[in-house]
Amino acid sequence: MGTRFTASSPVIIALLGCALALNGTWVMGAFQSVGIFAFADHGESVLDAVYLVSITVLSLTLLLVGYFEHGAGRLLARRGTFWVSAACTVLATLAMPLGGLPSPEGSLFVAGTGVLSGVASALFLM
Repeated sequence: MGTRFTASSPVIIALLGCALALNGTWVMGAFQSVGIFAFADHGESVLDAVYLVSITVLSLTLLLVGYFEHGAGRLLARRGTFWVSAACTVLATLAMPLGGLPSPEGSLFVAGTGVLSGVASALFLM
C-alpha cells in the first residue's frame, strides 16, 4: 500500500518548517546585507543578482541532497560540514560587495558568491 500523508505527518511538518526557514532566512539576509552596500552605486542590483543566483543554487542543492540521500547524510553527519558551510556563508557575504566592480571580475564575484551562498545555505539548512 502507498504512504498516506496527513497534516501531522513528519514529512508535511518538515516541508512546512523548511518553507518557513527559507522564507525567514532570505528576508532577514536581504535586509541585513543592504547595510554592506550602503556605499555602492549599484548595491541593490548586485544584491538582487546574488540572491537570484543563490536561491536557484540553494533549490538545486536541496534537490541533489534529496536525490543522493545516503551520501548527503554521511556528508552532513560530519562536524566539519557545519563549520565549512558557516565559513562559506560568511565568505560569500563579505565578498558580495566585490560584485559591484564595473568589470568582468565583478560578474564573476556575483556568480561566485551566489553559488557559494546557495550551496552553503542549503547545507546549513539541512
